[in-house]
Amino acid sequence: MSFVQVPVGPFEGRTAIAAAYRENPPAETMTLLEDGDERARFRWSGGGTGSMELRWAPDGAVQALTVSFD
Repeated sequence: MSFVQVPVGPFEGRTAIAAAYRENPPAETMTLLEDGDERARFRWSGGGTGSMELRWAPDGAVQALTVSFD
């Protein structure tokens, strides 16, 4: 999991991602605006939008997740 223009991460694997969220959880709720197989758009409850780009492994697992904010 990596973030574009945000000074955190990248985080490799479920354990590292879970630890990062435990140590610094989001302060706002995210609402899904649109989704697809490789990209989802969202809005924060306090304002602002962004996207999550997914890359899938051949076995169907998430290979990479990139989060960016508008």
